[in-house]
Amino acid sequence: MIENQRDVEWRGTGTLKWEEVAAWTWMQEKDFDLKGVDLGGGGDELDELIMGSADNSAAELLKARQDQTNTIDRVELVAKLPCGKHDPIHEEERKKMFNRFDSIGRGKLSLVDVTHGLIEFLGQKGKAMAKALSPAITRAFHAARDSSTGSGAAAEYVSRGEEFRLLLVYLKRYFELLLAYDRIDTSDDRRIDRKEFDAALPLLCTWGVTVIDPEAQFRLMDKDGGGLVLFDEFSGWALMQ
Repeated sequence: MIENQRDVEWRGTGTLKWEEVAAWTWMQEKDFDLKGVDLGGGGDELDELIMGSADNSAAELLKARQDQTNTIDRVELVAKLPCGKHDPIHEEERKKMFNRFDSIGRGKLSLVDVTHGLIEFLGQKGKAMAKALSPAITRAFHAARDSSTGSGAAAEYVSRGEEFRLLLVYLKRYFELLLAYDRIDTSDDRRIDRKEFDAALPLLCTWGVTVIDPEAQFRLMDKDGGGLVLFDEFSGWALMQ
């Protein structure tokens, strides 16, 4: 069951897209029966899918994701991504990379295409790493997609060329932010409370972020005032620093 809709839907619109649920389901190695579920309208079937009861297995999955991110070499990871705009070598690598991701030759990528492509791209530990980094992958995909100049159905995908380069740039940024977020989230519940944020202030300084007024900055992150900061809230705040 999906315990928290925001673990799946990162755009903040309150509705789920098919590709978001499909990618999340695949990443969790779960097999939901989605037949008849209105993934755009938020009907009773979707509410039932989202509002499942918490159990130990969900906590164990989250802890496993956290443990995996702690083993990822940030420098090595981001160095793999050919983001250079005027670098001929990177341009050629991106063309090959896009073609591998676009396994059916549509000339555009869905979130599922990107997830599958990254698993292959990341090598032997690709599947475990993609699971651990799934919030960053989802967030980066939507950021790149939102930069699209297309309309209608075309705006739901990332195209080759500059859009794909932007996807890699966003992946780099959100990978770094997720790894930072997980270091701050010492309770391993994918939420940062005020105590964890205050304890991380010296760490934030080493990353070049000096927080003058912790209380005000925490309120700025905590958009819904619930006292807990989710990854999308943290990443939005961090990108403004």
